[in-house]
Amino acid sequence: MNIERLRSKDNENPCCRRLPCEYKNLSFPQPLDQTSCLLNGDYRASQIEKIHKFESVGCTPLAPITPGKKEIPGPRKMTRFETIPASDILKPYVKNLVISENPDEKTYRVYPSDGLVIGFQYRGKLANLHGQNVYPLASAGITGIHDKVRLFKNSADTGTILVVFNATGASQFFREPVHELFSLSLPLDHFLPHSELEEIEACLSEAETDLQRIAIVENFLVSRLREKQKDLLVAQAVKLIRDANGTIRIHELNKLLNISQSPLEKRFRAVVGTSPKKFSSIIRFNSVLAALQNGKSLTQLGYDNQYFDQAHFIHDFRNFTGETPERFLKELLK
Repeated sequence: MNIERLRSKDNENPCCRRLPCEYKNLSFPQPLDQTSCLLNGDYRASQIEKIHKFESVGCTPLAPITPGKKEIPGPRKMTRFETIPASDILKPYVKNLVISENPDEKTYRVYPSDGLVIGFQYRGKLANLHGQNVYPLASAGITGIHDKVRLFKNSADTGTILVVFNATGASQFFREPVHELFSLSLPLDHFLPHSELEEIEACLSEAETDLQRIAIVENFLVSRLREKQKDLLVAQAVKLIRDANGTIRIHELNKLLNISQSPLEKRFRAVVGTSPKKFSSIIRFNSVLAALQNGKSLTQLGYDNQYFDQAHFIHDFRNFTGETPERFLKELLK
């Protein structure tokens, strides 16, 4: 991979020339060994190679880049869902970035997860379905932690880039309390000046490669990163909950951390976006889901995850997925 050619290519992008100075880094002026949200050292260079491999799956591979010749990506005709590691400066806060493309209109479920998500639609439209109601979503939005399955529908020819935060990451980028986003999906213009958001969206819509889109989004994130001291007690609480696969009792957690329930809950909600109890239930659900996909029996799953009885297990599972474990497993095996 010739990085200098990538730099030359990105300098040709009219969108990059139009961007304000904090996003103009798309021209890659920094040396590769600097810590930045762009390409830093061999690690990011290796990720570029992976991204270009992703681009060739299900579409015409990119032609070799020659000096003075513009890189033209091939048509994208297949569904893609590619997970890409965040750059080093964002790793403490961002679990990964995801590029999702769907050529066809479809409806799909999203199950509860343990972190907030920002989404940018650089192509197509997305809506949230609730019963018979359809709620169109903004092209740039943020979704809080939620504890129930959600149903979405995308238009044909949709392209999305997602930022998946880790449990304690999102609070470093927003002044607003993240627990106020619980179970909500809100437009990003609730948190950003409209003009700034327009610039980002315009650049994403004109970007021609995954590499450019990732650079735009990572630059945006770094510009939002706040100098804020990490709450080490909350980070330790998250680790203890994860280590126990969500089965730790809250009174045990309080004892281990030497803090009473009320102040822990207040600090935890401010950083993570939900209570320790709710967070534990989501971690336990995801542990169950992973084990179910790996072939464990329902009886063993209930026992391993400390459910009181089968009825309790089924009730919890239905709450998170909208289905019984048996029906979910049947759909999974189709």
